[in-house]
Amino acid sequence: MSSARPLRVALVAASSARRDDSTTGTTRHASSARATPWTCATCVKAGFRESLLFARADETLACARGHARDRARSGYVHLCSSSKVRGDSRGQLRARARFLGRGRYADVSAAVAEEVLRRIEDDVDDVGDASIANGDGSSGDLKTVGDDLDACSGAEGGSRATPSTPRARRLAKKRRPREVKSGHHERPITSRDTDGVRPTVTPSRALRVGDFGCGEGYYADVVRAMARDGGAVNLELLAMDASKDACDFTARRLGRDVHVAVVDCSRSLPLEDASLDVAMSVFAPRSPIELARVLRPGGRVVVARANSDHMSELREVRGDGVVVLGVEKDKGERVDSAMRDAGFEIESEREIRQTMSLSEDDVVDLIFMGPSGHHAESEDAVRRAVGGVTREVTKSVVVTVYALPK
Repeated sequence: MSSARPLRVALVAASSARRDDSTTGTTRHASSARATPWTCATCVKAGFRESLLFARADETLACARGHARDRARSGYVHLCSSSKVRGDSRGQLRARARFLGRGRYADVSAAVAEEVLRRIEDDVDDVGDASIANGDGSSGDLKTVGDDLDACSGAEGGSRATPSTPRARRLAKKRRPREVKSGHHERPITSRDTDGVRPTVTPSRALRVGDFGCGEGYYADVVRAMARDGGAVNLELLAMDASKDACDFTARRLGRDVHVAVVDCSRSLPLEDASLDVAMSVFAPRSPIELARVLRPGGRVVVARANSDHMSELREVRGDGVVVLGVEKDKGERVDSAMRDAGFEIESEREIRQTMSLSEDDVVDLIFMGPSGHHAESEDAVRRAVGGVTREVTKSVVVTVYALPK
């Protein structure tokens, strides 16, 4: 007997308490099944969004209507509704992994990661300001030492239960978080509080970051490493790419704690409205309208794009069908205009410019790993066109942060 019917019955039973939002077309589930960040790609074709839940020991993602997608062995799931989308080949991905592994774009990845994680610092500042305004350090988005103790002692709505005996009052006094003077206000001690060191405040929910056009996972990996090095950061990573091979590379690199899916990032995204905090798009296509939909109010998009003089010295490389594509001079203006039309504002911009001394292998990988690689017959064809010489090549990249109004 097929296992499809038991799976459907289980999912329908689990979602019996679901709530339909007729204004957004989104179905939310109140069930014990573990949620995923994704929505059903099949249901989107019918004009509504249905959440996907984990099933079968987290190896299958399914909606309450019985549509199911199995995860690949490496951990990614295929959510692309079109089979005509062409992504990077395995050869291109290997070339990019080699080139980036040599640290050639380390400054670009660091700039992107810094802008992505700057969102965490701003969230802490916003909550800190609200705490000072209240005068008690309370906030619905933060947890301080003692919040869990309050919950265990039966406190509700942010207030503590009143101890009824002398012993209970002594114990409650010991459990109460100490207060530290800060100017004319008082604030509770958080997970770290040392003279001259800003206290660490941990968001009660994970900061959800989506990498749109993740490639082999290099930039998402840098963001995760920087978040871990920075301290108490609760980070949830999503990685998407139109290439099945790219998603396989990313899933193997980052592990199953990162949500990886085959998605055409230039079209409708399998994500619920206002479900992301930060989006990143590094040398990849994107849909500004869809990014505005899936980001929460105040959400940001970190975009890294090439300037018109990026790799300009390689435009002369030709032969065996190899053509190094250029960048239009007005591309930056067009990207800014599209983002503004979708409701974003330019928050910041930084330019990274450097002359790189590249070996033959570097040049071959740099050409083959990008859009020019789609037009080349093979990596060997690129190597023949390069001609075995070292080159001085311009790296010219702009990292722009776009933000939605809060």
